[in-house]
Amino acid sequence: MADVVVVGAGPVGLWTAIQAKIQNNNLRITILDKYADYQRKQALWVDPKSLLGVPDHEELKKICDNFKEKKLVPIQEMQEALAGCAKALGIKFKTETFEDPSALKTEFPDAQVFIGADGAYSKVRETVFGNVKSLDRTVEQIVQVSYKTKTNAQKLNQLHETSMKGSVGTFVQEHAKGYGVALRFFVTPSDYERVKDAKARTPWTLDNSKIPESLKKGIEDWIRTRKQKLGEEIDDTAQIQLTAVPLHVYSARRVVAQDKDNSGVTWCLVGDAAGGVPYFRSLNKGLLEGTRLASVVARVTDQSRQDIAMGRIWRGASYFTSWWKVEGNVDRDFAAYATFVSYTAVRENIGAFIKSIGINLLRLIFAVTYYVTPTFVSNWVKVTFLDWEREGVELLDAVVEPLPAT
Repeated sequence: MADVVVVGAGPVGLWTAIQAKIQNNNLRITILDKYADYQRKQALWVDPKSLLGVPDHEELKKICDNFKEKKLVPIQEMQEALAGCAKALGIKFKTETFEDPSALKTEFPDAQVFIGADGAYSKVRETVFGNVKSLDRTVEQIVQVSYKTKTNAQKLNQLHETSMKGSVGTFVQEHAKGYGVALRFFVTPSDYERVKDAKARTPWTLDNSKIPESLKKGIEDWIRTRKQKLGEEIDDTAQIQLTAVPLHVYSARRVVAQDKDNSGVTWCLVGDAAGGVPYFRSLNKGLLEGTRLASVVARVTDQSRQDIAMGRIWRGASYFTSWWKVEGNVDRDFAAYATFVSYTAVRENIGAFIKSIGINLLRLIFAVTYYVTPTFVSNWVKVTFLDWEREGVELLDAVVEPLPAT
């Protein structure tokens, strides 16, 4: 028995279910997932702004405070914390593969809302919404290298980092938090094609023969520089992992649908099922959507189901601005949620476009540095850093040696 069924037990699905349950303890919520244990291993950056608007609940607040403090959070750690909170609230879990919406309605005849939180390759989006997208393109391809350190991880200083980008000939993002390091290499389409099978659930190690030699050398050089400049020691108990990540921008054409049989059942999409944005903003977008959707789902009652079945549609501004995200006779609160998803997608896509322009300009600069003037980077300019303390303050000076006479 369930009033609300969430398909997908990832962070966004859990986040949505938890907040709905906190706001309406009478809701019977069941979460379905095809895996008993969460599979993804990488860490993701959490924007504190994406945690705004959560209901007042002690355990959830603790989880949010932990995310804010860490910022770069292992996704499995996030999932485990949220799953523990969900179970404590009485939310039920079931290991089941979603295939057919009709079968799911038969299994849960009392359910008023079904939420697709099953990721970028959403079966709910495919079977219920026809998998129609209003936007779908790849803006960049990256290779992420992740590993653990024996001590607190640090980032290279700006001068060393810029020098290394010129040495490897591409744009690289460094993320270091706690005992984890993530290096994100923006690669060419040809290099990406060779490593595209390195998935989050099946990451490669650096000894894989399919990794292009130039990419492998760049990764090894970067790690070697971190060891030299930071005294970094890699945790030998955990392997260096490599995953290929296509940075997609996509949006589902519809994110809310009303069953056509006048049963009052509503289908919704949230998180990556609703749309994805690059530069590791998808999780944060999903958290914002989950908070908004939870406040709508929390108001689901038997009476509201009858109202929805009668086709009560809000014909205000939110309905007209979100009509392209809605299918069928949708309750006004769900129409307002669709509007929110639309606005969020537009905002995130504009941000992604601007970032893509900036990154491509930087890639061009570093490529020119690498191919046109490699000796300038490797031989002519030598940077020596002098560290000392003056009155308890650590200072850092860069001494650039003059170019050799020609």
